[in-house]
Amino acid sequence: MADIEKGSGVSILRPRARLLRTFGDELISSETVAVIELVKNPYDADATKVWIRFHEPLEVGKGMIEVIDNGHGMSLKTIQSAWMEPATLIRKRNRFSEKLGRKVLGEKGIGRFASSRLANNLEVVTRRAEMDDEIRVVFDWSDFDNEEKYLDEIKVAWERRKPKEICPGGTIHKLWQEVENPDDKELWNGTILRMVGLKTEWDEMQFDQLRTDLSRLVSPYFGEDEEKAPHDFDIILKLPERFQVYSETVKPPEIIRKPHYVIKGKVDNEGRYELEIYLKAKEIKEKKSGKFVVRNGDKPECGPFKIEIRAWDRDKDSLSQLMTDKLSIQDVRKDLDAVSGITIYRDGFRVLPYGERDNDWLRLDIRRIQNPSLRFSNNQIVGSVFITSEDNPILRDQSNREGIIEGTAFDDLKKLIMEIVTFLETRRRRERPKRKKTTERGLFIEFNLANIRDYIREKHPEDEGLLKVVTEKEKDLENRVAEVE
Repeated sequence: MADIEKGSGVSILRPRARLLRTFGDELISSETVAVIELVKNPYDADATKVWIRFHEPLEVGKGMIEVIDNGHGMSLKTIQSAWMEPATLIRKRNRFSEKLGRKVLGEKGIGRFASSRLANNLEVVTRRAEMDDEIRVVFDWSDFDNEEKYLDEIKVAWERRKPKEICPGGTIHKLWQEVENPDDKELWNGTILRMVGLKTEWDEMQFDQLRTDLSRLVSPYFGEDEEKAPHDFDIILKLPERFQVYSETVKPPEIIRKPHYVIKGKVDNEGRYELEIYLKAKEIKEKKSGKFVVRNGDKPECGPFKIEIRAWDRDKDSLSQLMTDKLSIQDVRKDLDAVSGITIYRDGFRVLPYGERDNDWLRLDIRRIQNPSLRFSNNQIVGSVFITSEDNPILRDQSNREGIIEGTAFDDLKKLIMEIVTFLETRRRRERPKRKKTTERGLFIEFNLANIRDYIREKHPEDEGLLKVVTEKEKDLENRVAEVE
Protein backbone atom coordinates (compact mmCIF):
# COMPACT_ATOMS: atom_id res chain seq x y z
CA MET A 1 0.00 0.00 0.00
CA ALA A 2 1.28 3.46 -0.83
CA ASP A 3 2.49 5.74 2.00
CA ILE A 4 0.42 8.89 1.57
CA GLU A 5 3.12 10.85 3.37
CA LYS A 6 5.57 10.08 0.54
CA GLY A 7 5.55 11.71 -2.83
CA SER A 8 5.34 8.43 -4.77
CA GLY A 9 4.50 4.75 -4.38
CA VAL A 10 2.47 1.87 -5.80
CA SER A 11 -1.06 0.61 -5.11
CA ILE A 12 -3.02 -2.49 -6.13
CA LEU A 13 -6.46 -2.87 -7.66
CA ARG A 14 -8.76 -4.60 -5.19
CA PRO A 15 -12.23 -5.32 -6.63
CA ARG A 16 -15.32 -5.33 -4.48
CA ALA A 17 -17.18 -8.63 -4.22
CA ARG A 18 -20.24 -7.19 -5.94
CA LEU A 19 -18.22 -6.96 -9.17
CA LEU A 20 -19.01 -10.62 -9.89
CA ARG A 21 -22.75 -10.03 -9.57
CA THR A 22 -22.48 -7.00 -11.84
CA PHE A 23 -20.78 -9.16 -14.47
CA GLY A 24 -23.52 -11.75 -14.18
CA ASP A 25 -26.28 -9.20 -14.74
CA GLU A 26 -24.56 -7.42 -17.64
CA LEU A 27 -22.84 -10.28 -19.48
CA ILE A 28 -25.84 -12.64 -19.42
CA SER A 29 -28.81 -11.02 -21.18
CA SER A 30 -31.56 -13.46 -20.14
CA GLU A 31 -32.32 -16.61 -18.16
CA THR A 32 -32.45 -18.77 -21.29
CA VAL A 33 -29.01 -17.49 -22.33
CA ALA A 34 -27.76 -18.35 -18.82
CA VAL A 35 -28.94 -21.96 -19.16
CA ILE A 36 -27.28 -22.22 -22.58
CA GLU A 37 -23.98 -21.02 -21.10
CA LEU A 38 -24.20 -23.72 -18.44
CA VAL A 39 -24.80 -26.39 -21.10
CA LYS A 40 -21.50 -25.44 -22.73
CA ASN A 41 -19.54 -26.60 -19.67
CA PRO A 42 -20.67 -30.27 -20.01
CA TYR A 43 -19.76 -30.13 -23.70
CA ASP A 44 -16.23 -29.03 -22.76
CA ALA A 45 -16.13 -31.85 -20.20
CA ASP A 46 -16.77 -34.48 -22.92
CA ALA A 47 -20.28 -35.25 -21.67
CA THR A 48 -22.54 -37.21 -23.98
CA LYS A 49 -25.66 -36.35 -22.00
CA VAL A 50 -26.78 -33.30 -20.07
CA TRP A 51 -30.04 -33.08 -18.14
CA ILE A 52 -31.69 -29.75 -17.35
CA ARG A 53 -34.15 -30.34 -14.53
CA PHE A 54 -36.57 -27.79 -13.03
CA HIS A 55 -38.25 -28.27 -9.64
CA GLU A 56 -41.40 -26.55 -8.37
CA PRO A 57 -42.33 -24.01 -7.21
CA LEU A 58 -40.93 -21.98 -10.11
CA GLU A 59 -41.29 -18.70 -8.26
CA VAL A 60 -38.88 -15.97 -7.21
CA GLY A 61 -36.89 -17.05 -4.16
CA LYS A 62 -38.12 -20.65 -4.43
CA GLY A 63 -37.64 -23.69 -6.64
CA MET A 64 -34.50 -25.17 -8.14
CA ILE A 65 -32.72 -25.73 -11.46
CA GLU A 66 -30.23 -28.56 -11.94
CA VAL A 67 -27.79 -28.99 -14.81
CA ILE A 68 -26.45 -32.54 -14.59
CA ASP A 69 -23.92 -34.17 -16.92
CA ASN A 70 -21.91 -37.35 -17.36
CA GLY A 71 -18.70 -35.56 -18.33
CA HIS A 72 -15.26 -36.27 -16.88
CA GLY A 73 -15.93 -34.15 -13.78
CA MET A 74 -13.56 -31.88 -11.86
CA SER A 75 -10.87 -32.42 -9.27
CA LEU A 76 -10.55 -30.19 -6.22
CA LYS A 77 -7.61 -28.50 -7.90
CA THR A 78 -9.76 -27.68 -10.94
CA ILE A 79 -12.54 -26.35 -8.71
CA GLN A 80 -10.11 -24.10 -6.87
CA SER A 81 -8.54 -22.81 -10.06
CA ALA A 82 -11.18 -22.86 -12.81
CA TRP A 83 -14.21 -21.97 -10.66
CA MET A 84 -12.53 -19.72 -8.12
CA GLU A 85 -10.34 -17.78 -10.51
CA PRO A 86 -12.39 -15.50 -12.78
CA ALA A 87 -10.76 -15.19 -16.23
CA THR A 88 -8.65 -18.28 -15.55
CA LEU A 89 -6.10 -19.26 -18.21
CA ILE A 90 -6.96 -22.98 -18.07
CA ARG A 91 -9.17 -22.85 -21.18
CA LYS A 92 -6.60 -20.77 -23.03
CA ARG A 93 -3.93 -23.36 -22.34
CA ASN A 94 -6.14 -26.39 -22.98
CA ARG A 95 -8.10 -25.54 -26.10
CA PHE A 96 -9.41 -29.06 -26.71
CA SER A 97 -11.29 -31.41 -24.39
CA GLU A 98 -9.23 -34.18 -22.85
CA LYS A 99 -11.03 -37.27 -24.23
CA LEU A 100 -13.09 -36.44 -27.33
CA GLY A 101 -10.91 -33.59 -28.57
CA ARG A 102 -13.78 -31.11 -28.78
CA LYS A 103 -12.88 -27.46 -29.23
CA VAL A 104 -13.62 -26.00 -25.81
CA LEU A 105 -16.26 -23.29 -25.66
CA GLY A 106 -15.96 -21.88 -22.14
CA GLU A 107 -12.89 -19.76 -22.70
CA LYS A 108 -14.12 -16.70 -20.79
CA GLY A 109 -15.44 -18.40 -17.63
CA ILE A 110 -18.98 -17.17 -18.13
CA GLY A 111 -20.55 -20.23 -16.44
CA ARG A 112 -20.25 -19.01 -12.86
CA PHE A 113 -21.88 -15.71 -13.84
CA ALA A 114 -24.71 -17.60 -15.56
CA SER A 115 -25.51 -19.55 -12.40
CA SER A 116 -25.66 -16.33 -10.36
CA ARG A 117 -28.15 -14.95 -12.92
CA LEU A 118 -30.48 -17.91 -12.39
CA ALA A 119 -30.56 -18.40 -8.60
CA ASN A 120 -29.33 -17.15 -5.24
CA ASN A 121 -27.37 -20.26 -4.27
CA LEU A 122 -25.25 -22.76 -6.15
CA GLU A 123 -24.21 -26.23 -5.07
CA VAL A 124 -21.59 -28.02 -7.19
CA VAL A 125 -21.16 -31.79 -6.83
CA THR A 126 -18.47 -33.30 -9.04
CA ARG A 127 -16.30 -36.37 -9.38
CA ARG A 128 -13.64 -37.72 -11.69
CA ALA A 129 -13.58 -41.45 -12.41
CA GLU A 130 -10.21 -41.98 -10.70
CA MET A 131 -11.32 -40.26 -7.46
CA ASP A 132 -12.52 -42.20 -4.42
CA ASP A 133 -14.55 -39.23 -3.18
CA GLU A 134 -16.90 -36.73 -4.72
CA ILE A 135 -16.45 -33.01 -4.07
CA ARG A 136 -19.19 -30.65 -2.92
CA VAL A 137 -18.84 -26.87 -3.11
CA VAL A 138 -21.42 -24.27 -2.02
CA PHE A 139 -21.67 -20.70 -3.33
CA ASP A 140 -23.99 -18.19 -1.66
CA TRP A 141 -24.27 -15.44 -4.25
CA SER A 142 -25.81 -13.06 -1.71
CA ASP A 143 -22.33 -12.82 -0.14
CA PHE A 144 -21.27 -11.04 -3.30
CA ASP A 145 -23.94 -8.39 -2.78
CA ASN A 146 -22.21 -7.09 0.34
CA GLU A 147 -20.93 -3.68 -0.68
CA GLU A 148 -18.41 -3.62 2.19
CA LYS A 149 -16.60 -6.83 1.27
CA TYR A 150 -13.78 -7.23 -1.20
CA LEU A 151 -13.62 -10.20 -3.57
CA ASP A 152 -10.75 -11.84 -1.69
CA GLU A 153 -12.78 -11.76 1.55
CA ILE A 154 -15.53 -14.06 0.27
CA LYS A 155 -15.31 -17.58 1.71
CA VAL A 156 -16.53 -20.56 -0.33
CA ALA A 157 -17.08 -23.81 1.54
CA TRP A 158 -16.07 -27.18 0.09
CA GLU A 159 -15.88 -30.78 1.31
CA ARG A 160 -14.79 -34.23 0.24
CA ARG A 161 -17.36 -36.92 0.92
CA LYS A 162 -18.17 -40.51 0.17
CA PRO A 163 -19.90 -40.71 -3.25
CA LYS A 164 -23.69 -40.71 -3.02
CA GLU A 165 -24.79 -38.80 -6.13
CA ILE A 166 -22.15 -39.68 -8.74
CA CYS A 167 -22.02 -43.45 -8.36
CA PRO A 168 -24.19 -46.49 -9.15
CA GLY A 169 -27.64 -45.79 -7.70
CA GLY A 170 -26.93 -42.06 -7.51
CA THR A 171 -28.55 -39.06 -9.17
CA ILE A 172 -26.89 -39.42 -12.57
CA HIS A 173 -27.51 -43.18 -12.66
CA LYS A 174 -31.26 -42.73 -12.02
CA LEU A 175 -31.57 -40.11 -14.75
CA TRP A 176 -29.58 -42.17 -17.23
CA GLN A 177 -31.74 -45.25 -16.67
CA GLU A 178 -34.73 -43.33 -17.99
CA VAL A 179 -33.18 -43.22 -21.49
CA GLU A 180 -30.85 -46.23 -21.60
CA ASN A 181 -28.88 -48.65 -19.42
CA PRO A 182 -25.35 -47.31 -18.87
CA ASP A 183 -22.30 -49.43 -18.16
CA ASP A 184 -21.13 -49.38 -14.53
CA LYS A 185 -17.85 -47.80 -15.62
CA GLU A 186 -19.79 -44.79 -16.90
CA LEU A 187 -21.32 -43.96 -13.51
CA TRP A 188 -18.24 -42.81 -11.59
CA ASN A 189 -17.81 -39.36 -13.09
CA GLY A 190 -19.86 -36.26 -13.82
CA THR A 191 -20.97 -32.90 -12.45
CA ILE A 192 -24.16 -31.57 -10.87
CA LEU A 193 -24.93 -27.85 -10.71
CA ARG A 194 -27.82 -27.30 -8.31
CA MET A 195 -29.19 -23.74 -8.28
CA VAL A 196 -31.64 -22.98 -5.47
CA GLY A 197 -33.82 -19.91 -4.93
CA LEU A 198 -34.81 -18.77 -8.41
CA LYS A 199 -34.32 -15.15 -9.38
CA THR A 200 -37.21 -15.12 -11.83
CA GLU A 201 -40.48 -16.96 -12.39
CA TRP A 202 -40.52 -19.48 -15.25
CA ASP A 203 -43.60 -19.87 -17.45
CA GLU A 204 -44.70 -21.59 -20.64
CA MET A 205 -43.35 -18.85 -22.90
CA GLN A 206 -39.86 -19.11 -21.38
CA PHE A 207 -39.81 -22.90 -21.68
CA ASP A 208 -40.89 -22.67 -25.31
CA GLN A 209 -38.04 -20.25 -25.97
CA LEU A 210 -35.58 -22.40 -24.02
CA ARG A 211 -36.47 -25.55 -25.95
CA THR A 212 -36.15 -23.70 -29.27
CA ASP A 213 -32.78 -22.19 -28.33
CA LEU A 214 -31.43 -25.51 -27.10
CA SER A 215 -32.57 -27.24 -30.30
CA ARG A 216 -30.30 -24.90 -32.27
CA LEU A 217 -27.40 -24.90 -29.83
CA VAL A 218 -25.39 -27.72 -31.41
CA SER A 219 -24.78 -27.42 -35.12
CA PRO A 220 -26.90 -29.59 -37.43
CA TYR A 221 -25.27 -32.34 -39.44
CA PHE A 222 -23.65 -30.95 -42.55
CA GLY A 223 -24.15 -33.47 -45.31
CA GLU A 224 -26.68 -35.14 -47.55
CA ASP A 225 -27.51 -38.12 -45.31
CA GLU A 226 -28.92 -36.61 -42.12
CA GLU A 227 -29.73 -40.00 -40.67
CA LYS A 228 -25.98 -40.58 -40.26
CA ALA A 229 -25.60 -37.48 -38.12
CA PRO A 230 -23.47 -38.02 -34.99
CA HIS A 231 -25.55 -38.02 -31.81
CA ASP A 232 -22.88 -37.70 -29.14
CA PHE A 233 -24.34 -34.81 -27.14
CA ASP A 234 -27.95 -35.18 -25.99
CA ILE A 235 -29.71 -32.34 -24.15
CA ILE A 236 -32.65 -33.57 -22.09
CA LEU A 237 -35.25 -31.25 -20.55
CA LYS A 238 -37.08 -32.52 -17.45
CA LEU A 239 -39.84 -30.18 -16.33
CA PRO A 240 -42.73 -30.21 -13.83
CA GLU A 241 -45.96 -31.95 -14.77
CA ARG A 242 -47.73 -28.81 -15.98
CA PHE A 243 -44.96 -28.23 -18.54
CA GLN A 244 -44.65 -31.84 -19.72
CA VAL A 245 -45.18 -30.83 -23.34
CA TYR A 246 -41.65 -29.39 -23.24
CA SER A 247 -40.04 -32.34 -21.40
CA GLU A 248 -38.04 -34.27 -23.95
CA THR A 249 -34.69 -34.87 -25.57
CA VAL A 250 -34.31 -31.61 -27.44
CA LYS A 251 -34.43 -31.88 -31.22
CA PRO A 252 -35.20 -29.50 -34.09
CA PRO A 253 -38.78 -29.62 -35.47
CA GLU A 254 -39.50 -32.10 -38.24
CA ILE A 255 -40.07 -29.33 -40.81
CA ILE A 256 -36.29 -28.78 -40.94
CA ARG A 257 -35.98 -32.02 -42.91
CA LYS A 258 -38.53 -30.96 -45.55
CA PRO A 259 -37.36 -27.76 -47.26
CA HIS A 260 -38.60 -26.64 -50.67
CA TYR A 261 -35.18 -25.28 -51.67
CA VAL A 262 -31.61 -25.90 -50.49
CA ILE A 263 -28.24 -24.39 -51.27
CA LYS A 264 -25.10 -25.64 -49.54
CA GLY A 265 -21.37 -25.77 -50.00
CA LYS A 266 -18.22 -23.93 -49.03
CA VAL A 267 -16.23 -20.76 -49.64
CA ASP A 268 -12.43 -20.88 -49.27
CA ASN A 269 -10.14 -18.15 -47.91
CA GLU A 270 -9.65 -16.73 -51.43
CA GLY A 271 -13.38 -16.31 -52.03
CA ARG A 272 -13.73 -19.31 -54.34
CA TYR A 273 -17.02 -21.15 -53.90
CA GLU A 274 -18.42 -24.59 -54.63
CA LEU A 275 -22.17 -24.82 -54.13
CA GLU A 276 -24.98 -27.25 -54.77
CA ILE A 277 -28.58 -26.17 -55.32
CA TYR A 278 -31.58 -28.42 -54.78
CA LEU A 279 -35.14 -27.69 -55.87
CA LYS A 280 -36.97 -30.46 -54.03
CA ALA A 281 -40.38 -30.26 -55.73
CA LYS A 282 -38.92 -30.78 -59.21
CA GLU A 283 -36.00 -32.94 -58.02
CA ILE A 284 -33.53 -30.56 -59.64
CA LYS A 285 -29.91 -30.66 -58.48
CA GLU A 286 -27.27 -28.31 -59.82
CA LYS A 287 -23.69 -27.38 -59.03
CA LYS A 288 -22.27 -23.88 -59.09
CA SER A 289 -18.66 -22.75 -58.72
CA GLY A 290 -16.72 -19.53 -59.16
CA LYS A 291 -15.11 -16.76 -57.13
CA PHE A 292 -16.65 -13.94 -55.14
CA VAL A 293 -15.11 -10.49 -55.40
CA VAL A 294 -14.90 -8.26 -52.33
CA ARG A 295 -13.32 -4.80 -52.05
CA ASN A 296 -11.69 -4.47 -55.46
CA GLY A 297 -10.56 -8.05 -55.67
CA ASP A 298 -9.02 -8.46 -52.19
CA LYS A 299 -9.57 -11.84 -50.63
CA PRO A 300 -12.22 -11.88 -47.89
CA GLU A 301 -10.86 -11.23 -44.40
CA CYS A 302 -13.45 -13.49 -42.79
CA GLY A 303 -11.69 -16.68 -43.88
CA PRO A 304 -13.24 -19.91 -45.22
CA PHE A 305 -16.63 -21.23 -44.14
CA LYS A 306 -19.27 -23.82 -44.94
CA ILE A 307 -22.93 -22.98 -45.37
CA GLU A 308 -26.31 -24.61 -45.78
CA ILE A 309 -29.52 -22.66 -46.37
CA ARG A 310 -32.95 -24.23 -46.47
CA ALA A 311 -35.94 -22.22 -47.65
CA TRP A 312 -39.69 -22.57 -47.91
CA ASP A 313 -42.58 -20.97 -49.77
CA ARG A 314 -45.03 -20.02 -47.04
CA ASP A 315 -48.25 -19.85 -49.04
CA LYS A 316 -51.02 -22.25 -48.08
CA ASP A 317 -50.66 -24.57 -51.08
CA SER A 318 -46.91 -25.03 -50.54
CA LEU A 319 -47.10 -25.61 -46.79
CA SER A 320 -50.06 -27.99 -47.07
CA GLN A 321 -47.62 -30.55 -48.48
CA LEU A 322 -45.87 -30.58 -45.09
CA MET A 323 -48.98 -31.24 -43.03
CA THR A 324 -49.35 -34.48 -41.06
CA ASP A 325 -52.05 -35.99 -38.86
CA LYS A 326 -50.51 -34.09 -35.93
CA LEU A 327 -49.46 -30.90 -37.71
CA SER A 328 -51.82 -28.34 -39.20
CA ILE A 329 -50.69 -25.49 -41.46
CA GLN A 330 -50.72 -23.24 -38.40
CA ASP A 331 -48.41 -25.69 -36.60
CA VAL A 332 -46.07 -25.84 -39.58
CA ARG A 333 -45.87 -22.05 -39.72
CA LYS A 334 -45.30 -21.87 -35.97
CA ASP A 335 -42.43 -24.38 -36.15
CA LEU A 336 -40.89 -22.48 -39.04
CA ASP A 337 -41.20 -19.19 -37.18
CA ALA A 338 -39.46 -20.71 -34.15
CA VAL A 339 -36.32 -21.79 -36.02
CA SER A 340 -36.16 -19.37 -38.95
CA GLY A 341 -33.15 -17.16 -39.53
CA ILE A 342 -29.49 -17.74 -40.37
CA THR A 343 -27.39 -19.05 -37.48
CA ILE A 344 -23.60 -19.01 -37.09
CA TYR A 345 -21.84 -22.02 -35.53
CA ARG A 346 -18.25 -21.85 -34.37
CA ASP A 347 -16.53 -25.21 -33.74
CA GLY A 348 -19.92 -26.90 -33.71
CA PHE A 349 -21.63 -24.59 -31.21
CA ARG A 350 -23.94 -21.69 -31.81
CA VAL A 351 -22.82 -18.06 -31.69
CA LEU A 352 -25.56 -15.89 -30.20
CA PRO A 353 -27.63 -13.92 -31.13
CA TYR A 354 -27.56 -14.79 -34.85
CA GLY A 355 -30.70 -16.69 -35.81
CA GLU A 356 -32.61 -15.65 -32.70
CA ARG A 357 -36.30 -14.99 -33.17
CA ASP A 358 -36.75 -11.50 -34.68
CA ASN A 359 -32.98 -11.12 -35.11
CA ASP A 360 -32.82 -10.28 -38.83
CA TRP A 361 -29.09 -9.52 -38.76
CA LEU A 362 -28.79 -9.77 -42.57
CA ARG A 363 -31.78 -7.43 -43.10
CA LEU A 364 -33.59 -9.95 -45.27
CA ASP A 365 -37.02 -8.49 -44.54
CA ILE A 366 -36.09 -4.97 -45.62
CA ARG A 367 -34.53 -6.40 -48.76
CA ARG A 368 -37.71 -8.35 -49.57
CA ILE A 369 -39.92 -5.27 -49.32
CA GLN A 370 -38.08 -3.85 -52.32
CA ASN A 371 -38.73 -6.96 -54.45
CA PRO A 372 -41.25 -9.31 -52.80
CA SER A 373 -41.69 -11.62 -55.78
CA LEU A 374 -37.96 -12.46 -55.87
CA ARG A 375 -36.52 -12.17 -52.36
CA PHE A 376 -36.81 -14.45 -49.33
CA SER A 377 -37.90 -12.99 -46.01
CA ASN A 378 -36.21 -13.97 -42.75
CA ASN A 379 -39.07 -16.29 -41.77
CA GLN A 380 -38.70 -18.33 -44.98
CA ILE A 381 -35.13 -19.38 -44.30
CA VAL A 382 -33.32 -21.69 -41.89
CA GLY A 383 -29.61 -21.29 -42.49
CA SER A 384 -26.39 -22.52 -40.87
CA VAL A 385 -22.97 -20.94 -41.33
CA PHE A 386 -20.03 -22.99 -40.04
CA ILE A 387 -16.77 -21.32 -38.96
CA THR A 388 -13.88 -22.38 -36.70
CA SER A 389 -11.61 -20.59 -34.25
CA GLU A 390 -8.58 -21.83 -36.14
CA ASP A 391 -9.64 -20.90 -39.68
CA ASN A 392 -11.52 -17.69 -38.80
CA PRO A 393 -9.39 -16.02 -36.09
CA ILE A 394 -10.56 -12.48 -36.93
CA LEU A 395 -14.21 -13.40 -36.33
CA ARG A 396 -13.93 -13.02 -32.55
CA ASP A 397 -16.73 -12.87 -29.99
CA GLN A 398 -17.65 -9.73 -28.14
CA SER A 399 -16.83 -9.82 -24.43
CA ASN A 400 -20.40 -10.78 -23.49
CA ARG A 401 -20.33 -13.76 -25.87
CA GLU A 402 -23.38 -12.40 -27.71
CA GLY A 403 -22.20 -11.39 -31.13
CA ILE A 404 -19.11 -11.17 -33.30
CA ILE A 405 -17.00 -8.02 -33.17
CA GLU A 406 -17.97 -5.72 -36.04
CA GLY A 407 -15.34 -4.98 -38.66
CA THR A 408 -14.21 -5.73 -42.19
CA ALA A 409 -14.04 -9.49 -41.62
CA PHE A 410 -17.63 -9.67 -40.38
CA ASP A 411 -18.79 -7.38 -43.21
CA ASP A 412 -17.15 -9.74 -45.71
CA LEU A 413 -18.91 -12.73 -44.18
CA LYS A 414 -22.30 -11.01 -44.42
CA LYS A 415 -21.68 -9.99 -48.02
CA LEU A 416 -20.72 -13.53 -49.07
CA ILE A 417 -23.74 -15.05 -47.32
CA MET A 418 -26.03 -12.65 -49.16
CA GLU A 419 -24.43 -13.56 -52.49
CA ILE A 420 -25.27 -17.20 -51.79
CA VAL A 421 -28.85 -16.36 -50.77
CA THR A 422 -29.19 -14.46 -54.06
CA PHE A 423 -28.10 -17.53 -56.03
CA LEU A 424 -30.92 -19.54 -54.48
CA GLU A 425 -33.50 -16.80 -54.97
CA THR A 426 -32.65 -16.42 -58.64
CA ARG A 427 -32.80 -20.15 -59.31
CA ARG A 428 -36.08 -20.48 -57.40
CA ARG A 429 -37.72 -17.70 -59.43
CA ARG A 430 -37.00 -19.47 -62.71
CA GLU A 431 -38.92 -22.55 -61.57
CA ARG A 432 -41.87 -20.98 -59.78
CA PRO A 433 -45.07 -20.94 -61.82
CA LYS A 434 -46.05 -17.51 -63.12
CA ARG A 435 -49.22 -16.09 -61.62
CA LYS A 436 -52.09 -16.03 -64.05
CA LYS A 437 -53.63 -12.70 -64.86
CA THR A 438 -57.25 -12.54 -63.83
CA THR A 439 -60.04 -10.03 -63.69
CA GLU A 440 -61.04 -11.39 -60.29
CA ARG A 441 -59.79 -8.82 -57.82
CA GLY A 442 -60.95 -10.24 -54.52
CA LEU A 443 -60.90 -7.47 -51.92
CA PHE A 444 -60.71 -4.77 -54.65
CA ILE A 445 -63.48 -6.11 -56.89
CA GLU A 446 -65.78 -3.14 -56.18
CA PHE A 447 -62.99 -0.57 -56.52
CA ASN A 448 -64.17 0.97 -59.82
CA LEU A 449 -66.44 3.74 -61.16
CA ALA A 450 -68.32 1.67 -63.73
CA ASN A 451 -71.75 2.35 -62.21
CA ILE A 452 -71.14 6.10 -62.08
CA ARG A 453 -69.85 6.14 -65.66
CA ASP A 454 -72.92 4.24 -66.92
CA TYR A 455 -75.24 6.56 -65.01
CA ILE A 456 -73.67 9.67 -66.60
CA ARG A 457 -73.95 8.17 -70.09
CA GLU A 458 -77.64 7.49 -69.49
CA LYS A 459 -78.67 10.71 -67.77
CA HIS A 460 -76.20 13.24 -69.25
CA PRO A 461 -75.07 11.91 -72.64
CA GLU A 462 -74.34 15.44 -73.88
CA ASP A 463 -71.88 16.24 -71.06
CA GLU A 464 -68.68 14.91 -72.63
CA GLY A 465 -66.47 16.84 -70.18
CA LEU A 466 -68.01 15.17 -67.14
CA LEU A 467 -67.72 11.75 -68.79
CA LYS A 468 -64.06 12.40 -69.59
CA VAL A 469 -63.28 13.35 -65.98
CA VAL A 470 -64.93 10.18 -64.63
CA THR A 471 -63.15 7.98 -67.22
CA GLU A 472 -59.74 9.45 -66.31
CA LYS A 473 -60.47 9.04 -62.62
CA GLU A 474 -61.46 5.41 -63.16
CA LYS A 475 -58.15 4.70 -64.94
CA ASP A 476 -56.25 6.40 -62.11
CA LEU A 477 -58.10 4.28 -59.55
CA GLU A 478 -57.31 1.07 -61.47
CA ASN A 479 -53.62 1.98 -61.52
CA ARG A 480 -53.59 2.61 -57.80
CA VAL A 481 -55.38 -0.67 -57.06
CA ALA A 482 -52.89 -2.55 -59.26
CA GLU A 483 -50.02 -0.97 -57.36
CA VAL A 484 -51.51 -2.03 -54.00
CA GLU A 485 -52.16 -5.56 -55.26
